[in-house]
This record gives sequence, C-alpha cells and structure tokens, in this order.
Amino acid sequence: MKKDDNQTLKPEPAANSPRLKQHASILLSIAVLLVLFGAGGCAGYQKFKAYTKPARAAEVIPAETSPTSAAKPTETSPRKATPAPIGLPVDPTMTRLASLEAQSGGTAAAITASPNPLPTETALPDFPPVVIGGADKIAYFNQSDIWMANLDGSGLTQLTQDGMRKRALNWLPDGQGLSYISGKCIHTVSVIGEDRVITCFENSKYLKAFEISPDGNQAAISLDNQLYLLPFDLERLKNVHTRADLAGMATCTDLAPYEKNYGTNIRWSRDSRQWAALIMGVLKNGLRGDLVQVFSVDRCVSRPLLKAQFPEPHFTYRGYDTHPEIENFDWDGASLFVFNDDKRNDGFGDLHIFNLETFKPILAIDPVNQRCCYRDTRWSPDGTYLVFAYQDYMKGSSSTTQLYLVPYGDIGAGESFKPLPLPEISDSRGKPMPALRRAVNPGS
Repeated sequence: MKKDDNQTLKPEPAANSPRLKQHASILLSIAVLLVLFGAGGCAGYQKFKAYTKPARAAEVIPAETSPTSAAKPTETSPRKATPAPIGLPVDPTMTRLASLEAQSGGTAAAITASPNPLPTETALPDFPPVVIGGADKIAYFNQSDIWMANLDGSGLTQLTQDGMRKRALNWLPDGQGLSYISGKCIHTVSVIGEDRVITCFENSKYLKAFEISPDGNQAAISLDNQLYLLPFDLERLKNVHTRADLAGMATCTDLAPYEKNYGTNIRWSRDSRQWAALIMGVLKNGLRGDLVQVFSVDRCVSRPLLKAQFPEPHFTYRGYDTHPEIENFDWDGASLFVFNDDKRNDGFGDLHIFNLETFKPILAIDPVNQRCCYRDTRWSPDGTYLVFAYQDYMKGSSSTTQLYLVPYGDIGAGESFKPLPLPEISDSRGKPMPALRRAVNPGS
C-alpha cells in the first residue's frame, strides 16, 4: 500500500506492477551481463590458448583481425600515440561491450550509460600475452622502418620514422629494445620508439653485422668483411669508430679480427661458445662463394679449430655451382641450420635445412603452397618454430610479402599454414628480416 496525492490509500498490484517489472528487468540484465563477461573471458582465454597449438595456423589468427583489416603502415607513430600495452589485445573492453550489446538488444549499452555503473569488482581481466615458440613479440622492417607487434597482430606499432635502409635487426638482451644497422652506424631503438646512434664507422666501407651472444656478455661485429669478438658494452662501444678501436676494446686480440677468412655474418650457439660464420671461401670448382663455418670462440686462438662447414663438402643444391651465394641463414644454436638461396627479387629463393649432427640436408622445403619463394628465416627462441618472409612467385611483379610463423615439426606433414595477422609488405624487394622477442614472462 502507498499514499497518493489526495492522501488516500490505494491497493497496489504485486505481480503486475510496472515498477517491479522494471526492477526485475534491470536485475536480469545485470545478471546476464555478468554471465556474458565471464563467458567472454573464458572465450578470450581459449582464443589466446589456441595460438600455442603447433599445427593449427588457422587458429592463430583472431576472428577480429586479418591482414586486410590490420593497421596500414602510416597510421601509428610512437611519438604521437602511446603504443598498446605489451601482450594485451587492442581495446578489449570496447570489443566485448559491442558484442554484449549485439547479443542483448541494447541492454549492455543501456547499463554502461546508467548513473549506477557496475562495481569495480567486475572489471575485465587482463589477457596474458600470446607466447609461441618461446616468443611474445615480433619486430620487422617495412618500407625501411621498424614495426613491432604482438604475435596475434595486436599492438602494431611503428618504432622508427626516418625511412632509411636498415639491416641486422635483433632484440637486445633485456627485451626492451632492438639493435639494427643503418649505413655505417649501429643503432638501438626502444619499444617506445626512442632511437639512439651507438657508434658509426665512417672510414670503413662495410658494416654488415652486429650480433649479441645469448648470454648477453659478448658481441660480434662484421666490419669491412672481418669479424670481431668484443665484450657487449654499449657505453664503451660509443667511443669506438675504427678497426683499431675495435681491436683495443677486445679482450682477445686474436679474434679481433678473425683473420682466417673474410666473414660477413655471424650466428651464436646457445651456450655462447661457438660461432657459425658466413664466410667467403674457395669452392671445388675454383670459384669464390659463400660457405658457413662453425668453430669455437671460447678460447683465444688466432685460428680456431673448424668443426663443420657447408654446403661443400657435404652437399650442393641447384644453382649453387654457378651462383654460390647464401642470401641469409640462421642457427638454432644446436644442430639445425636454415638458409635460402637467391632466385628472385633481390634475395627470395628456395629454403634449405642442414643438420649438423647427421651432416645431411633437406633441400627446397616449401611450407607454404609448395612453391617458392622465401627469405629471412629465423628460429624461434626455443627452436621449435620458424618465422620467415614469403611471396608467391606465380604472381610475378604483383607479388606481396607476408610473414609466417610455423612449427618446424609440422612442415611436410600436410598442414596448411596461414600468415601472421599483419599488413602485407607491398615492396616485392623489401627485406623484412623478422626478429622474435624471447617472452618476457613465458609462464604467464
């Protein structure tokens, strides 16, 4: 019973009152919203969990993200906007609320606009980062600048804006920045886009490699096609500008430089005690060509003992006899090497594997579409995945390049792989050189 304006008491229906109906409707809407939030969280977790399934590349691409819908390489600037938080999807709150509104016929929007919002205890949880092959981020070159993203395609961020040609992209040991070479200078850039010039070698002709050891204690530099072993110290390196300076910084002068062969690139073993060096050697037919040599650098000797060399004398591949160039190579740090030759577009070619334990190759593997061409293949931090750039030679001059991350053990097993959900690279001669960051919190 309640009192009306004339101070008379009137009976009030209990079950059919509009006010009670409204209260019941609001309570029901809140309950539905809470259930949907919980379901959304579970669905989100399951979606991110799917990225770790090794052989289901189709599940790696979230439904709301695709190469065609991803941000174009002019829309993000680290100096104009703060990059997305590490490991989080882009604006998950708005995505979920839009989904709720569609499912509840506007109820979600009505509740979020209410003067009495849901209590803070119902805040959406943070998603853990997507971790694949021990990595949680990818960095790569596009249009001569550095881009970074999470492995689900979210958080796409442009780290440099100078448009200068770059090479030798690698993550720094702390995972909070990258090193790269531009011209004759070594640079670093942080994950928030702070670029620093570490040092330049203006009097030299070539600066081709700057590779930091897995333990973060040493660095290898290729300057004028000679290899130098140095302590990894960016502050000291700022005062180094000549080959004599490099020799003066080295703790082992016999490996600063390594004089047995000219060398243009280096990969480290997992224990930081060996080099795999791309060197210029003399082949059986008398031509000079590219060879990969493996030798120890944990002892200070001028001519370290050679442990392995390939392709020759163990194998060769189509075209090597007349065009003996290895465009790029990588080492899992233990027994497996991956490399490609040069067939088209300034460095795209067939992909090959060499096993250091058996000394046997697997030639012309084709993870995508069973046809050429590949470049810039790298192993994931745990050695179970390969990341590479791919373009379909059948498309000719209209070829675009896409990045793939595939489980090595599933190559050749009939699996179908899809590219990472990142923008296509329109420059058919571009060299993306993707680099995977070792997961900062691999257990999350």
